[in-house]
Amino acid sequence: LWCRRTRRLLDTLGVAYRYVEVDLLDEEQQRRAMEHIKKYNPLGSFPTMVVNDATPIMGYKEKKIKEVLGFVD
Repeated sequence: LWCRRTRRLLDTLGVAYRYVEVDLLDEEQQRRAMEHIKKYNPLGSFPTMVVNDATPIMGYKEKKIKEVLGFVD
């Protein structure tokens, strides 16, 4: 649900992004993806969004996402 809402928000804002469905990866790819995610989000929860390889946003936080991406209400 929250991953879908995050994608929908990014689409609405016209933001380019790369989306990875970790649960559909094979076991080794999942392991590597989780290692990467945990660098930004030690809990490994979803959605985890990383903006410009620097700013992590965990969970669906519309206001924070818009703020980090430079969109103001």
